[in-house]
Amino acid sequence: MIMHKNCIYAESQASFMNTTDTINALIIEILAREAIVDQQVLLERIRSQGVEITQSTLSRRLKKLQVVKRDGCYQLMDAARAGSMIALERIELAPPVFLVIHTLPGYANAVAVQLDRQVPAKQRTISNGDFSELLGTIAGDDTLLVIAKEGTSLELLRQKIEDFFAR
Repeated sequence: MIMHKNCIYAESQASFMNTTDTINALIIEILAREAIVDQQVLLERIRSQGVEITQSTLSRRLKKLQVVKRDGCYQLMDAARAGSMIALERIELAPPVFLVIHTLPGYANAVAVQLDRQVPAKQRTISNGDFSELLGTIAGDDTLLVIAKEGTSLELLRQKIEDFFAR
């Protein structure tokens, strides 16, 4: 196998493979096989496979692959979302435009990413639902702040969030 710029040339198959796809597949494989608690450890695992990647590139790849850190380990978002409703402990209203969501330790970021991905497309580039009243979130370890548009019924938004994570 020969690496050249952004391609890996597989001599036996006489074809080019995009390193982005190859590295993404490798990241997914490693995360499925091992409990990775630190990006540096993941970086070392990738490099041990003969692939050179920088820390900043790895961070960008993890974001694109929707990898989150939950319970101290890096996981793909779908695996993290499976326990999201259980992770929600309570949602408090903080008028006029805030909700405060309390989660189990380590779950706030996964919940925030799921909510941010529901903002309509004209506000963000990714949209899977209609949370038009949602402007964004700020997450810590076990608490996140949800920022709503002015005039939003916080009680209805709370119910919508609870329903979203219950499905």
